[in-house]
Amino acid sequence: MDYGFLNMLDIDSLGSLNAEQKLILYTARWVVEGRCFDDVDLKDIDWEFFIRIASSYEILPFFYLLSKEESISVPGNYFKKLENIYSGRVLYSSYLWDQFLILARHFNNKNVDFFPLKGMALIAEYLYCGRIFARPTGDIDIFIKKRDLGVVEDIMKNLGYEYLLHGFKRNYWLNSYHLCFYKQEAYKFPVTVEVHWLFDYPIRENVLEYAWKRSVKKNIENVEICLLSPEDSLLSIVIHRRRNLANINSMKNICDVAVILSKYELDWDYIIKEAKKSKIYLILVFTLVQIKSLLGKDHHLSYGIKEFSFLRRLLLELFIFQRFFKSHIDLSKNSNRSTRGDLKMNFLLYDNILDLVKYAFKIPKEQFMQLYNLNFYTLLVGFFYQIRVFLYFYYFIVIFPIRIVRSIISIEKNNSMLFKCNL
Repeated sequence: MDYGFLNMLDIDSLGSLNAEQKLILYTARWVVEGRCFDDVDLKDIDWEFFIRIASSYEILPFFYLLSKEESISVPGNYFKKLENIYSGRVLYSSYLWDQFLILARHFNNKNVDFFPLKGMALIAEYLYCGRIFARPTGDIDIFIKKRDLGVVEDIMKNLGYEYLLHGFKRNYWLNSYHLCFYKQEAYKFPVTVEVHWLFDYPIRENVLEYAWKRSVKKNIENVEICLLSPEDSLLSIVIHRRRNLANINSMKNICDVAVILSKYELDWDYIIKEAKKSKIYLILVFTLVQIKSLLGKDHHLSYGIKEFSFLRRLLLELFIFQRFFKSHIDLSKNSNRSTRGDLKMNFLLYDNILDLVKYAFKIPKEQFMQLYNLNFYTLLVGFFYQIRVFLYFYYFIVIFPIRIVRSIISIEKNNSMLFKCNL
């Protein structure tokens, strides 16, 4: 099928990417497909720069495994650094898994229904096979029924966990979708646990309402654990991508979805129906676009793209593709700025204008903080939250049109370069 602008997203056509950026994309393809490569020029790799941006993409430990399996020549000092990073990641992920199993046993003893999300779910499913502990995982995510929250809080307190409130009060989080706990024991890794009872913010109703009915129980390491269906697991990652604004371009999450797509025969009628009902259809298609462009996988992308209007395709081209490659990947080797990308582009990842307006006016405070890379709620943050409408107005009236023009100019340059290459 002709995807228009998406046809130019092959790695070999991305002449503007440097060797380090191409190596990241090849690493992601190896993670998903196990496919090796022999056409990347490694002699000009700036390994310090590569390690920095690969860490930002949350894919660096996988490259260490790739370098060993494919005998990629990495200078000794940098190879040692990679080895240390990989070893630290495996130790920490293994430790989090052990802590999850402890929690699971306590939940089962108290008859608390639960299932793991994200990193712990992928480990439970053994999704990356022998490489699973190389996947960067920063915390433990557990989904429960809200009626069991009191019992769960008692379990957490008895195990030495404390609330992690980020400057808010406990009651604020009770009206949200999750509650965080934290534990730091002497000579051990710190552990953060997020206990969820909703998949998304309460302003979005009936999100994955059949997840419990479709879940299955498995015995994993002598612990009974309930797991989401593959379809709901995929959709939960998609929801997380939109909710977690700062990491919308994380290569780790793109690989997660791609591996699920490769491993399972999925019920696409259910996926599309639930995505539209839960109002995450655009972010689902966005994810499929990224998988097509970065990993060369075409999983039902034609279905999603052909339903889009010309305006939607233009938005995908101008603001999603462009922001990913220009703000997130195309970093100067001498730049110290964040690779988190343009968070405000997430305003475009909503299915219709009414959802966007509702989100803009009712954005939760903790998500508003992500827009400005803030980790703790203060009175000053509260002031900016109160005047957010004026901040939005400035962005969409002043900044937004400028970026449209710049994106169009950039696209024209890319098309011109590809035309010359084809000649």
